Amino acid sequence: MAPPAVTLVNVKTRNETHIELEWTKVNNINTYALKSSDEPETPITGLDGNTVTHTVSSLSAGTKYSFTLFTVLEELRSTGFEFPAVTAPPAVTLVIVKTRSETDIELEWTKVSDINPYTYILKRTGGTDTPIPGPAGNKVTHTVSSLSAGTEYSFTLFTVFEDARSTGHDFSEVTAPSNVALVNVKTRNETHIELEWTKVNNINTYALKSSDETETPITGLDGSTAVTHTVSSLSAGTKYSFTLFTVFEGVRSTGFEFPAVTGMSLFLIAKFQGSCFFSSQHLKTCVS
Repeated sequence: MAPPAVTLVNVKTRNETHIELEWTKVNNINTYALKSSDEPETPITGLDGNTVTHTVSSLSAGTKYSFTLFTVLEELRSTGFEFPAVTAPPAVTLVIVKTRSETDIELEWTKVSDINPYTYILKRTGGTDTPIPGPAGNKVTHTVSSLSAGTEYSFTLFTVFEDARSTGHDFSEVTAPSNVALVNVKTRNETHIELEWTKVNNINTYALKSSDETETPITGLDGSTAVTHTVSSLSAGTKYSFTLFTVFEGVRSTGFEFPAVTGMSLFLIAKFQGSCFFSSQHLKTCVS
């Protein structure tokens, strides 16, 4: 009488080229034969214990294979247990940031394959898994939202094929930092303006852009809550426009725009004697 067939085969481990199978012995029988599609049979002999493991190797990544497992007792074999199993798909190799803001990061990557129906799962450290379908075309985009400004986040992106995940592509990205809320003129004279502002989330790096498109990198001092910077080589009695960017891990804020004026020389005061001016704070000043 032919022996009974195995009733269940589990995938114990898998990667892109190997599938490790495991099943419970039938009536403590140690001998089996595994046949895969278009491949010769592989005889398998179990070890002591009530389970048998066998690794199928030299496979292709992200591929579904069909197998038939026979229980073998002397010259007799079972009818065969048929089952499919898939290898792990390849991992994404690069994720870029398409756009970002203080609360959102839009990610983009190239599909692993246009042929297989792969999907994706994005896992944020400390967060939940987010399933992402593979749309038409060769690019996938996904926006991570509800984030905090000026913060670094760690992610793992998995390619998914049926119930199998790739090893995962690890990467980190940052949101844009917030703008400075206010810039004060601490001191000024005919050629210099000393600016001061409160640090944003204790960030030390900033960039100041003037109306002539010149940019100046600025680094605040550790331990201080404020940053000061002096703009020099200016003209007396002149209004200048500035944009101050907060910089975090090479990413800039949208920019805080503000004007500032230099002091007037005695010559200009004499020239405009009897005239009135309005300051940036809308205060009227008359030269008498």
